[in-house]
Amino acid sequence: MDIKETVLKSTLKQRIIAIGTAALIGGGYWMNAHATVAPSVAATQGLNKENNVKMTVLSGKDFLDGKTKAPKSTILNDTTDYKAASLTVYIDRTKCPQFSHAALQGKTINVKGFVQEYKGKDGKSKPEIKVTDPAQISVIN
Repeated sequence: MDIKETVLKSTLKQRIIAIGTAALIGGGYWMNAHATVAPSVAATQGLNKENNVKMTVLSGKDFLDGKTKAPKSTILNDTTDYKAASLTVYIDRTKCPQFSHAALQGKTINVKGFVQEYKGKDGKSKPEIKVTDPAQISVIN
């Protein structure tokens, strides 16, 4: 999906945030990899690019390894309903064991990473950032 299709499919609120943020980071339409942006902006303008995303964790889930019951991965969302999330953060817990959903719920975090499309079991694509290094996440409060 190209940027035009992404913008056309975004909600009015997402477009307003994206336009306002673009104006704040230099008046251009394309993302600045060093600017911190909202999840909706990263999802609409930052797809297939490196982004710094500031978000409050409002929902998520921890997944355990079926055999060992050790933490395997964590999913974090910027909305209470994961289906409405504009961006999902996927954390590889084998490499970042300290970042559980319980530890980050309600906290504001900064996530650095490449925004890519993830195709879910339902066949729908959703923007996500994969975290494989603890340095990619910082807890703001």
